[in-house]
Amino acid sequence: MITAGNVSAAIALVTFAAAPLMALSFWAFAGVFTRSDAVRVACGLLWASFALGLGLFSAGDVPMLTVMVFLPAAFAFVFRAVGLYRTEDQVTAHPSVQAAALAALCFVPPVAAEPQLMLSLIVVFVVFLAVVPRHRAMLLLIPMPSGFVIAPTIINAVHHASEGAWRQLFGDVMVPLSDRNGAPDASGFATLAMRAFGVDDTAGNGLADLSAAGVFGIGVLVLLAVVTVLAVASLFLPFALRASRMMWVVTLSGGALAVASSRIVVAVDDDGPVAGSVLPGVVFALLGLLACVGLVSGMAVHRFSLLRQGNGSQPVLTRLEGRKAKNAKVHAVFARIGRGVLVAVLVAGAVSCTAASAMEPGSNGLHASRSDDGLPMVATDYLGKDDAHRVLAITAESSTGVRYTTMRTSRGDLMDSSPALRARVADGGHDSRDAVLSSASARLLVSADADAIADISALGYGGLYVVRPSADDGGSQATEQLISNITASEGIQSVVSNTSGVYYRLTLVDSATQRVPQDGMLKQRHLAYRYAWLVCMGVVMGLYCVVAFPRSHRRFIEEDQ
Repeated sequence: MITAGNVSAAIALVTFAAAPLMALSFWAFAGVFTRSDAVRVACGLLWASFALGLGLFSAGDVPMLTVMVFLPAAFAFVFRAVGLYRTEDQVTAHPSVQAAALAALCFVPPVAAEPQLMLSLIVVFVVFLAVVPRHRAMLLLIPMPSGFVIAPTIINAVHHASEGAWRQLFGDVMVPLSDRNGAPDASGFATLAMRAFGVDDTAGNGLADLSAAGVFGIGVLVLLAVVTVLAVASLFLPFALRASRMMWVVTLSGGALAVASSRIVVAVDDDGPVAGSVLPGVVFALLGLLACVGLVSGMAVHRFSLLRQGNGSQPVLTRLEGRKAKNAKVHAVFARIGRGVLVAVLVAGAVSCTAASAMEPGSNGLHASRSDDGLPMVATDYLGKDDAHRVLAITAESSTGVRYTTMRTSRGDLMDSSPALRARVADGGHDSRDAVLSSASARLLVSADADAIADISALGYGGLYVVRPSADDGGSQATEQLISNITASEGIQSVVSNTSGVYYRLTLVDSATQRVPQDGMLKQRHLAYRYAWLVCMGVVMGLYCVVAFPRSHRRFIEEDQ
């Protein structure tokens, strides 16, 4: 909405605004458990550094950046909705329907970006309903908007479960790769977390073989160990029994989600099956652990005390009251010292995560790369004339292997990334179009074949672009052979040839009438249930926005009084 539907501008906005927003989001969430500003700021910085350590910025992982921005804010509003948050003296915590509506709206972006989070959130909300002492109706209002938003995904996963559509729940718009997601394995959560931070060079041979790259990598390991120990210690704090157990449910459900996702195949690439991303589960677990660290820091509430009596005299304390007051001052001093040490550890951990990611630009670095390669200008102009125009991009990896993809823009579009399609392919499903393209590409790799060109043209493609690989990628000789075979085939015309590749125009059909069939898309676009879903989702989101709209300051003062 902010970028008026411009996908490129939306991605740029999310990437540049994510770091400060996620720090501010966790700062608000930490305020639920402690009133120490120093601890809240340190937790916010550490949360933002986790995104750097996980390589989200270097990979341009927009879904996970969205999760890390909105998830802490959503949980902060959940606790405010039921009145379980820390306040200063003379201020009473109270439930809020407005906070429940804000929590519901904040859960929508993370669930839409990473549908697998829905599984952990279901477990968390069931436990929260059982643990929260009162105002459970507030919690019942929260899941509704997220459920309406991902309803088509859930229905498709259930309806086509036998075809492997349920695998799409563990995918997102990012293209899964074996180098990043890894192959399906049975590693434990600790190994998966280390691997996610890029400090497991042994590729999952167990915790005994973990190796850290440099002192900052070791610092990340020490940080995670300290955070885990402090989170365990929060379970024994008398003033935080309920909150610590609630956040440990978040941690355990996130760990279980990461372990489950690492065992599920969501796609297939050149190296074989690709597992689902463990990042949503790891981030969900880190959220619970870091919240428990905030609990350990104590309430840090400034106690209210009268400066003088009504007649102007100083209050007279008994010997017992004086001893209690003296002990309270000593305890306050030790508490401040402990919080100072905790803040130093958290800031050092944030520095370690940031430095470790900066020292590995090839994997978890700070800089996201952008490719300048794309289709030639003449091909881009052809695609821009009609939404139904398509160009087939093809390259040869070796004398026996060829890769292809369909292009409707010069560099491809994020909107074309389909987890559902990848899940179906991973489950062994292929349509007739894939069979025709595979056969035609393989025949052109062997020799000149006019029938292969005719088959590609019959599918509605108006152009063919052969990508030349770089010198270090290999396959150059096979690609040149492919170019020679296509050039020698009938029904094709070479238009552009440079070091990046060769663009051909298919001449068997007039370019004005050469279009891919869009009957299926148009049919789905005009289905009645699609309109019903859009209307219901719009009504629900609108009602929640009305409830979440900020109220007057006088109303807040009246509620506090």
